[in-house]
Amino acid sequence: AVPDTGGIDAAPPDAGPVICGTPHPSRPVGSDRDDTATRTYALRDILVDQRGDLWEELGWNLDERCSLALTDEPACIPPEADRGPLDGSGGVDNVFGQRVLRQLADINPSFQQDMRAAMLEGRTNIIRLAGWNGTDNDPRVEVFVAEAAGHVRLDGADAPQWDGNDRWNVADVSFVGGNPDRPIALDDNAYVVNRRLVAQIPDRQPFLIPWVGRSTRFEVTLTQGRISARISNDGNALEDFTLSGRFGDSDLEDNWIRFGSCDAESLRRALELQFGALYDLRSAPGSGGPSVDCDAMSVAIGFTGVAALYGEVVEALPDDSMTCP
Repeated sequence: AVPDTGGIDAAPPDAGPVICGTPHPSRPVGSDRDDTATRTYALRDILVDQRGDLWEELGWNLDERCSLALTDEPACIPPEADRGPLDGSGGVDNVFGQRVLRQLADINPSFQQDMRAAMLEGRTNIIRLAGWNGTDNDPRVEVFVAEAAGHVRLDGADAPQWDGNDRWNVADVSFVGGNPDRPIALDDNAYVVNRRLVAQIPDRQPFLIPWVGRSTRFEVTLTQGRISARISNDGNALEDFTLSGRFGDSDLEDNWIRFGSCDAESLRRALELQFGALYDLRSAPGSGGPSVDCDAMSVAIGFTGVAALYGEVVEALPDDSMTCP
């Protein structure tokens, strides 16, 4: 735990060094005390249709630099282009939303609606917040992410009602050996600053995204993965929830191949050409440079978290992904 500093209330966060763009807010200072509040949230209202300038509102500055003009030095060079796409306002890094998700929305305008419907029916993630002092600033809380595995309501309703009384079971694959005391996607050093929750996700830990069509799941597998959200005034919602990070080339291509085509090698070659011009980061932070190939794409996806009840650890829901002969 963070050492007790004599009971002084948490002070406003240290702004940190002045850098370009919009980094995640810094950890507040002060004592870590009265940590009694525990909250559970289920995610819904996925935001993947980021056309217009919406992609800039979701993202963060991941590489701590601004590439706003062609004369600005990039973090790295995409393997299939002279340079990657420019950043958004303030250095926001979210090429996935800017380019890839925009193309999907143009091809299928209903894809966000379909994904939201899948989440409403139960294909979602559970966020567990523990050790929170209930105030606007807490220098240390515990957060873990688990894949939902069905729900139970005392009133017998078949579908989730999203009224705070849905009891969500969590998938055994979210825990080491299915042990409920050993969650995998755990950050025991997360924090709350000005009522915004900031937590890290272990590198390359899959984050389930519901899909519709030839597969029911798409796994966002990030490095430098973070979740951030504003805790509502009554504590019953996570507002402006954002999942962000660096989506490495092999993980990104493998996800498309899972449900895109049985001719994996042909699709991989096509993806290498298309994505190879969009990579704007290195998978490992700090490993880039103006002469180094990019190998990752910046990502930001939005959600809303709704208060829920925490259930039991059970077997994961079946994966309806396409199978190939």
